[in-house]
Amino acid sequence: MRDAAPALLLALCLALLSGCVGDGAASAGGSGERAETLLTLTPEGAGGLTDATPFDAEAIAAALPEGFVLEPGQIEIDSASTLPVLYAFYDGQIVLEVYPDAAGRVGRIDAASATVAGPRGVRPGAGFEDARGQDMACEPGRDELSGRAVCRPAGGGPIRYVFAHGVATAPDQLPDREALRQSILERLVWTAP
Repeated sequence: MRDAAPALLLALCLALLSGCVGDGAASAGGSGERAETLLTLTPEGAGGLTDATPFDAEAIAAALPEGFVLEPGQIEIDSASTLPVLYAFYDGQIVLEVYPDAAGRVGRIDAASATVAGPRGVRPGAGFEDARGQDMACEPGRDELSGRAVCRPAGGGPIRYVFAHGVATAPDQLPDREALRQSILERLVWTAP
């Protein structure tokens, strides 16, 4: 029976995990995030948010499902300028960060919550291979994404996959392939076409 214990434990763990993700929802790993899908990020945007949506709290709230709460913020670009951001919360957890474009419309949406599904159902928190990162063209992140790998699917499109790899590299370099394989999808980033 002692030799069967590891296999039994593994089977039990897999059964419990499949109950958490059996409907396509990601397990939140005890982080307090909801497991159901609140939004899906597509080439057009997230929910009703598109590049035609004005960067305005009222318009953005109307484009999101009921229950979202918006909070305004500012991101410091440099010592002389800031960029406005609207944080979209659901049930007390941040789900999206919404940034404007130069024309005053939604220009970028960052999703770092497992409640947001991207293409093929991939969610923040997925491993590099689970997100099919090996099939993507990756480059070193810049500015606020430095220290991460920013990857574009082979077919292109407006969605980028941002992987946290935890390896110190020069600003213009990616870590080795093995470090990338161990990385975790930190966020999905949609940029208006």
